[in-house]
Amino acid sequence: MADEKEVLDQDNTIAAEDQLKDALTNMVPKTELEKAKNDYNRLYQKVLSGEFSGVVEPKEDPGKKLEDEYKAAMDEMVNHKTTSACKHAEDLLKIDDYFISKGQRSVFEASSGDRDFNGARESAQRTRELLEYALAEANGDDNLFVARISNALRDRS
Repeated sequence: MADEKEVLDQDNTIAAEDQLKDALTNMVPKTELEKAKNDYNRLYQKVLSGEFSGVVEPKEDPGKKLEDEYKAAMDEMVNHKTTSACKHAEDLLKIDDYFISKGQRSVFEASSGDRDFNGARESAQRTRELLEYALAEANGDDNLFVARISNALRDRS
C-alpha cells in the first residue's frame, strides 16, 4: 500500500511540475497584458462614444488601381488627349500592363495566331523593354525619347 501511495505522490509531483513549466512558458508578461487591457479599453470607449462604427475601410485593390490607370490611358489615347511621345508610350505601357494582368495578349503581339510562332512573345517583350529603356533615358524629353528609339531600331537592322 505504501508503494502505491509513493507512486501516486510521485505522479502528482510530475504532473504539477509539468503544469508549472507549461504555465511559465505560456505566460504573458505583465506589461503585454496591461497594454492589451489598455487597447481594449480605448477601443471600447471609441465604440461607446460612436467614433468607431465597426466598419473597416477596404484596402486599396492593386487590380482596381491598374484598371483605373488603364481606363485613364485609354481615354487619353482614344480622345487624342496625349500630346507627347513620352506620355503616349507611358499610356501604351499601362494598357499593356492591364491586358497582361488579365491574361490577354500584349498590345505588342499580333492579335491572332500562335503566340509562340517565330518568337512573337519574345519580340513583344523586346519592344516593351525598348520603350521602357527609352522612357528612362529620355526623362520626359520627347526628342531624346524618339532619338533613343531611332538609335535602337537602327542598331537592330
